[in-house]
Amino acid sequence: MPRRARQESSTGMYHVMVRGLNKMPVFKEKGEKTRIINLIRENLSEYEVAILAYCIMPNHFHMLIKADLKELASFMAKVLAAFAHYYNYKHHRIGYVFQDRFKSQCVEKESYFWNCLRYIHRNPAKNGSVKEMLDYKYSSMSEFYRGVRDILDEKAFLMVNQKFHTNQDFLEFHRFESWDIFDDVDEDMEKNNMRIAKEILAEYKWKYNLQEEELFNYVEIRKEYKKELMKVLQISQKKVMIIMQNIRGGLIGTG
Repeated sequence: MPRRARQESSTGMYHVMVRGLNKMPVFKEKGEKTRIINLIRENLSEYEVAILAYCIMPNHFHMLIKADLKELASFMAKVLAAFAHYYNYKHHRIGYVFQDRFKSQCVEKESYFWNCLRYIHRNPAKNGSVKEMLDYKYSSMSEFYRGVRDILDEKAFLMVNQKFHTNQDFLEFHRFESWDIFDDVDEDMEKNNMRIAKEILAEYKWKYNLQEEELFNYVEIRKEYKKELMKVLQISQKKVMIIMQNIRGGLIGTG
């Protein structure tokens, strides 16, 4: 079956995500995280790409990039091939290192850009801890906060400085989450979907002046809630029903 053609962003901005094969922690060690960052830096002069945000996690990494789609594809192919060669040589193995091609989501709206940047920076933190985000060395969060540029493009600093008047404003922005959906590893996507579903349910509680467990007793409210989840989460009815069952089971279990 032929690969589906990538969608082209009207803004030239993309959220790029790369996963290790079979959830393999290809960036588990410090040297491996450093190597992928070095490869990105080494190839920036050869390709017209601008790194606007990034985060290297143990088994995947995220980047916000501004580039022509063909240029982006060439850049990523060069970086990932070089890293795969390094990784296989280091670990005395052969074969694929990454799962399929890199994923790319078009960034069409300014609000989506900022939510994506925040989502990327929040990856290493537990419960949205800003301190953990700042302490994590393999993310653009510290580059922005300290104003010391490494692989980030100057455009990224200009955008952040225009958006936030102080570092404190920048940090406060990262304390909050959004309902936008971004490509990530499966486990994180499931957790993110459940979190958003619970937040929407809490809004329905106030909207209908009912306890959360009572909302499921009304057919019309259940239908409205299911429809809203499908729209916001962009997942199938089957997956939404599983989420609703899990939430309802949790409410009954704690009731």
